[in-house]
Amino acid sequence: MERIKTTIPHAQLEISRSAVLNNYRYYRSKLDPGTKMLVVVKANSYGHGATEFAKLLEEAGVDYLGVATPLEGIRLRKDGIKLPILVLTTGTESYPEIIEYDLEPGIPTMEALKRFSEEVAKSGRSGYPVHITLDTGMHRLGFVQQELDSLIAFLKIGKNLKVKSLYSHLAAADEYVHDDFTRGQIALFEQMSERLSASFGYRPLRHILNTAGIERFTEFQMDMVRLGLGILFDEGLKLRGITGHGGIFKTPGVGQRMLAAALNSPISVMETAGEGGAWGIALLAGYVVNNPNKLSLADYLETVVFAGNTGTSIAPTAEDVAGFERYIENYKRCLPVEQCAVDHKA
Repeated sequence: MERIKTTIPHAQLEISRSAVLNNYRYYRSKLDPGTKMLVVVKANSYGHGATEFAKLLEEAGVDYLGVATPLEGIRLRKDGIKLPILVLTTGTESYPEIIEYDLEPGIPTMEALKRFSEEVAKSGRSGYPVHITLDTGMHRLGFVQQELDSLIAFLKIGKNLKVKSLYSHLAAADEYVHDDFTRGQIALFEQMSERLSASFGYRPLRHILNTAGIERFTEFQMDMVRLGLGILFDEGLKLRGITGHGGIFKTPGVGQRMLAAALNSPISVMETAGEGGAWGIALLAGYVVNNPNKLSLADYLETVVFAGNTGTSIAPTAEDVAGFERYIENYKRCLPVEQCAVDHKA
């Protein structure tokens, strides 16, 4: 294991346009012709450039884009993206900006619904599209069954909103040991969404499948699916290096060595690596609101955030890489044991 003190650049990726489009076509090929596709480009399209990805997807014929925050959606609108954009996590304080930039909010609570309805009324608009989040088992966000009566009653009174879609999040669609739970989520979603649609007098779009769901539960594609990281699988990425910050990287050397072996790539850590997620969120917010020269994220990181920072870099060793690969193989061999335990639980 070699540790090198160096001036650290940010992670650099080379992305194959044709490979991304091939991935999009692969997932599209699994769907019925009338099924819509939403592609999630949150977190700057997972660090790959949200605007660039959005333009590529717009050309390819994607129906919807999904972002995590209003700021991400606003950035896309300012960069000329015309596709409908679903904001998965809005925060009530951003509702005026959501309306100004024609973004479509995910609504997870009665409080949020009432607040957004008030803001739409102030704007003088009617029939504004909203997306209702239903909690079917992830227990993170969304209306539960016991709240449907209140939801129906409110939407019957208010005429300034129109439910564009009903959706929910699968908690474990990629883990076959939890398939019974996943099917239970889908069944509950169908029950809740049918009840709501019957009360509206029209049928909003319904979507519950994520990337793993598209692969494993295609028969439940309904009206739309949400493709996330799957758009990046096998895309021909060439990883030159990664800069870690916060979390396990606070302990010198340990996290770097583990990740270097897992990714077979040099891992660098800045001397300022004392904070984790909050720092990263603040960085992205700064990029959106404090970037007068409209630098790309890559240039912003290079010339503003990481300029002059020093730290340590650890390159992977052949022994560590081989050891990690053996660990993964052993992990896979033990999965049938876990399945057996689930199948025979008391």
